[in-house]
Amino acid sequence: MRVIKGYEIKEPEDWDFEIPADSSQCIRDFLDAWERDDRMTDCYMDELHGTLRELPEDKDDLLHKYYLNGGWFHE
Repeated sequence: MRVIKGYEIKEPEDWDFEIPADSSQCIRDFLDAWERDDRMTDCYMDELHGTLRELPEDKDDLLHKYYLNGGWFHE
């Protein structure tokens, strides 16, 4: 887990399933950008959205909702 702006956010290794290396790196890049208040987080979000498509649909939906639609906020 990583704490960003007071919220506990899951890292790729915190999930109970394996996330491919490229998607894991995109998640970390997105979280790093958010943590440092990068103004261009949308480019990281776009890249993450694209890499998640390589996952099975249920995992893609889960991670998409968690990272890109603020699912972490409701945990």
